Amino acid sequence: PYNLTKVGSGFIGFVNATIDPALANIDLQSGTLDIEAGTTGLGNPAATLTIESGATLFFFNDNNALNKKIAMNDSSSILNSSGANSISGAITLNGFDTFNISSGTSLSLNGALQGTGTLYMNTGTGTVTMNGNSPAFAGSALVFNGKFILNTNFGSGAVTTEASAVFAGRGTAGGLVDISGDRKST
Repeated sequence: PYNLTKVGSGFIGFVNATIDPALANIDLQSGTLDIEAGTTGLGNPAATLTIESGATLFFFNDNNALNKKIAMNDSSSILNSSGANSISGAITLNGFDTFNISSGTSLSLNGALQGTGTLYMNTGTGTVTMNGNSPAFAGSALVFNGKFILNTNFGSGAVTTEASAVFAGRGTAGGLVDISGDRKST
């Protein structure tokens, strides 16, 4: 097994790539790591992709679910730019973590959410669908734009949506649910 560290403010992309399953931990220290167009994953799903503060994991029309544990540190982000993408590994939120989902796109989170951080949606009008059972999650979701669909147990997490956002789904949130403005839960 070997690890990968991405440094510098630049952009590196895996486009329709077959990734060696021996790739273990990935440390995205800065800049952008792009996954798109049928890339097979990011190596060993038992290893962790850490997105450091200020760094971005970028999805563009990838046909395969990303099966890797993800740790998002404060002020890190995931950008879903094109297509219906999905993450099947667990995601640990540490701090205030941004999910920017472009208009007409969607990101399904099929693994558990962990940690005490905030899933923050402030730009883009796309959809995040939370399907991963997360009974231990103690963080929150703050949705200013887009659509947040909760189809599972959100632990003790609180959900707050603003007037320009939509909150929907069949799941449960153990914390406060605050639906602001004219939008209603569906």
